[in-house]
Amino acid sequence: KGATDVIMEVTSHSLALNKVGGIIFNTAIFTNLTQDHLDIGTSAFQNCSTLTSITLPEGVTSIGNDAFLGCTKLASIDIPNSVTSIGTAAFRNSGITSIVLPENLTSIANNTFNG
Repeated sequence: KGATDVIMEVTSHSLALNKVGGIIFNTAIFTNLTQDHLDIGTSAFQNCSTLTSITLPEGVTSIGNDAFLGCTKLASIDIPNSVTSIGTAAFRNSGITSIVLPENLTSIANNTFNG
């Protein structure tokens, strides 16, 4: 009670099932990635309105549809060169104003940055 900061480990499965949907995240860091977890899934952080920055580690290959949709305070994201595809509306209605796209990016869907 009364905590102002918390560090929490959350599995990709919990994100996909919206088990932490009511929790407000300010920062996210991905660790312990294996061959089974090389993508940021569909709607993984959708509407995390207080998320301000995120660093994706080398090895992540794709960012799914709506992954950061509605993350209105997301100001910075570090995308590694291993990312080859970014899905539809992945950053739509987010706070991103500039972004460096990875050199190996081969596919970027429609409406990725609208809004």
